[in-house]
Amino acid sequence: ATDIETGECVFRNCVDGSDADMTWFRASASMPLVSRIVETGGRKMLDGGIIDSVPLQFFESIGYNKNIVLLTQPKGYVKEKNKAVPLIKRVLKQYPKVAELLAVRHIEYNETMKYVEERAKSGDVLIIRPPESLGIKHTCRDPEELRRVYNIGRKTAEDMLEQIKAFLAE
Repeated sequence: ATDIETGECVFRNCVDGSDADMTWFRASASMPLVSRIVETGGRKMLDGGIIDSVPLQFFESIGYNKNIVLLTQPKGYVKEKNKAVPLIKRVLKQYPKVAELLAVRHIEYNETMKYVEERAKSGDVLIIRPPESLGIKHTCRDPEELRRVYNIGRKTAEDMLEQIKAFLAE
């Protein structure tokens, strides 16, 4: 999750699904402007993707040398600058560090995707991603639309099952 006062990415090892773990799960998925700030561990937190869209480098730093990266965008996707940056800066003016991070999030995301691709080419990362844009909004609540996207993810994973098994067996 992202500490919105310091702008730091905070990692927690959630091991048992306790109430504390569930609060961290909620914090890690709390989208700016859409979700309430989650207070946990003495910190005010929002989505970890604000600062670290895919924490591959963190996992490598703690010793995970083979990683599966699950993405929601197809190959070639490039994140554009968020048009709501002026609104974000106004709404989050009491948290300037996180507002700054959100203003450059597209740059961080695109750099991270380049790194993920490089690691995949080296054979240390397997990427699972949809074959094309999912065409769904960030805040969709339509059960049929969510089921449609779930089914795309499931089919993508099923189509890659042998490749996933081979990667894990290496």
